[in-house]
Amino acid sequence: MGAPFFDGRQHASAPPIARGVAEYELVEPSDRPVRHLAGYEPFIALLNRRQIDAMELSGDPLRLVGVIRQLAPDIGSSTEVRHAAALFFGNALVAARADAGWRQYGDSFPSAGAGRQWYEVDRVVQLILNENDAWVDTFQLNVAMWLGD
Repeated sequence: MGAPFFDGRQHASAPPIARGVAEYELVEPSDRPVRHLAGYEPFIALLNRRQIDAMELSGDPLRLVGVIRQLAPDIGSSTEVRHAAALFFGNALVAARADAGWRQYGDSFPSAGAGRQWYEVDRVVQLILNENDAWVDTFQLNVAMWLGD
């Protein structure tokens, strides 16, 4: 796949959390969150075809929102590419905050975030592709505030 876009070991999935079950945070140093999910290669291939620098985007989640929007016809026409874009976006969010990670409720698509703010990244990508500019602007403000926490 080329250059490592995100630090840390790649994981195939996030740790599952059963719905309806309380989550208690362990404070043991060995209990580290998953910080890098694999599976975004189809999105990287799309970026390469469009001559967009994936390495730059991996460190800029706000700019990545705009690129996802720009590539809406390509991303929206393929579930595989949409899922890959969601994983890449989630990895970019996680990379931007030291306390962030991935988790997964049951068999749902993994969520990326930290603290009280978790992003259901597959749903977020669908909204970026389909909602109006005002929604995207508001979402980017929300992410910018989360990044600044």
